[in-house]
This record gives sequence, C-alpha cells and structure tokens, in this order.
Amino acid sequence: MKNNMINSRSAKIAVAILLLAYIVSPIDLVSDVIPLAGWLDDFMAAAVLVRNICSMFEEKPNREEELPEAEVIDE
Repeated sequence: MKNNMINSRSAKIAVAILLLAYIVSPIDLVSDVIPLAGWLDDFMAAAVLVRNICSMFEEKPNREEELPEAEVIDE
C-alpha cells in the first residue's frame, strides 16, 4: 500500500509540473488572442493545479482513532 501512495504522490507532482508548464507556456489549446476563451483555458489549468496541490497536503485520518480500545482481562 505504501508503494501505491508513493506512485500517487509522484503522479500528482508530475501533473502539477505539467500544468504549471502549460500555464507559463505561450503555446495554448486556445490562443490568448481570443478574448475570454483564451484566458479561460489558462484559468481552468490554474484551478486544477491549485486543487491538485491542495490534495497533496490534505490531512490523513489518524489510524489510532479507528481502532477499538483493548479490553483488560483480570485473571
């Protein structure tokens, strides 16, 4: 399971780098010459980038809280 977590985080970092490169790059799917439509694709890429970065820093639930308390048996 730890290997899955590493691959997932690595994928998120790779996607973040690609999105940042797309935003900075002068080459876009929709040219910035077209008002609003040209900026909209950059805005959407930025929104996905922010969501991706935020998801990397989400708090993980504490596993100790999920486990039931142990019973003490007196002999």
